[in-house]
Amino acid sequence: MSCALPGLKKRREILAAPELLKVEAEGMQLSKFTRALMVGTLSLLYGMFIGGSIYNIVNHRIKDTEAYLQVFVPMSVIATAFLAVACLLIIKKNRFSLVFTEVGIAGTALFSAMYEDLGGYAWESSSGFLATGQTSKEKKQTLFITANKGWFPEVRYATRMGTSVLASFGYYFNPEQIQKAEEIMASRGIKRLPDRGK
Repeated sequence: MSCALPGLKKRREILAAPELLKVEAEGMQLSKFTRALMVGTLSLLYGMFIGGSIYNIVNHRIKDTEAYLQVFVPMSVIATAFLAVACLLIIKKNRFSLVFTEVGIAGTALFSAMYEDLGGYAWESSSGFLATGQTSKEKKQTLFITANKGWFPEVRYATRMGTSVLASFGYYFNPEQIQKAEEIMASRGIKRLPDRGK
């Protein structure tokens, strides 16, 4: 029996179901050199933090070594975890497709939603700047969804600016994909909300 985080388990369950629609992510891809530079910079900063702290302890430059260790050990554990996660995300930074299946929607590892958990959807116009780093002359259409339960269901799938989280992941729909997504949502009884950002 494998142990997995609830979000990953839900994502696997969604992706195991028959696929109905796939939307490719847009956005800037990081070159191998850029990734290596980012990982190298993070590793250098980490090495300076750990190395400098050990040097100060060994050379007794800190008068209250015991108190310093009580702070240093937890901070080094946090720094090590941060370095590992950051490096993993940088190295594995791939653009995942947004997939609509029979049971839900799954995209990047940070996003998955079962249809039964959705309260409504709308189309949101976006410049595309968040995902691509440049604005588009024509507004791009992305999906804005709301949850039907939990705390603040209207903004569960929104950024802090109140825009669709799907836009920040680079998921933009063409007219055919919009039509297919509307059919999927309607067939599951998900409420159509007024369009946003026009």
